[in-house]
Amino acid sequence: NCAGNLLCLFQFNPDSRRKLLDVLEFIFIDIAAWAMPASRRKARPSYIANCENGDLEYLPEEYRETLFMLRAKHRANISPRPLLLWLRDLCDDLFDPDLAC
Repeated sequence: NCAGNLLCLFQFNPDSRRKLLDVLEFIFIDIAAWAMPASRRKARPSYIANCENGDLEYLPEEYRETLFMLRAKHRANISPRPLLLWLRDLCDDLFDPDLAC
């Protein structure tokens, strides 16, 4: 259901597309950074380092605080799972069934 909503958002709701792309980028980079083995973290790409360091400026302003609170806590080994749960809710909020097939 959520994956279908995501695809419909991209196809039928162009007003939400840019916001959703920025949020998806942040969430999946945060997941990649959290999943990266500690032995590779020193050689991690800069985009992952920016994510770990709290680079939220490019995100839609209305989502920054939520994303900051729900993101992975790398030093405490807390996963970014809450981000995925929030993403599901966001997709459901942005989804307009009248625009869908």
